[in-house]
Amino acid sequence: MRFIIIMAMFMAFTPSFAKAEEGVKAVVAEDVAMDGQSEVEEQVDAIAAIDAEKAIEALVEISNIIDVEDIRNLLIKTEKVQSKIGDCVVAGQSEHDCYCENHEVVDGFQKVYHDTIKAHPEWSGKQIAYTDPQGMGMTLSFVGYQKQADQISALSCAKE
Repeated sequence: MRFIIIMAMFMAFTPSFAKAEEGVKAVVAEDVAMDGQSEVEEQVDAIAAIDAEKAIEALVEISNIIDVEDIRNLLIKTEKVQSKIGDCVVAGQSEHDCYCENHEVVDGFQKVYHDTIKAHPEWSGKQIAYTDPQGMGMTLSFVGYQKQADQISALSCAKE
């Protein structure tokens, strides 16, 4: 905080930015000399540690073959929806109409998504890390899937 206030003061009272930058560097150097690390560096380190901790908490690693198969089934349904909707949009239809006209494929995705979350509630809102059958490390976001499922449920044709 001290760094930001001092930088603002230098910028307000110094005619050139170069002089302000020199002044800020001197203050940071003084701060580092006092305790080995500037307050800004300490704050950045603290934020990075919190972000890393949140990322670790949001990551679920799976290796069970049945769990990986659940992921693969969801990916297959996702690819079918994307292909159908993409082809429809390219043909000139609105995205909304495409979702409504292809409700069988869309409903299939919704069912597999909801069944997967029912079977694995701990995956909700998480990143899932797994190794696919070809040995590739993969990560999948269930945050994105939740948003997609919610958007599909909100369509007017989904309520009919």
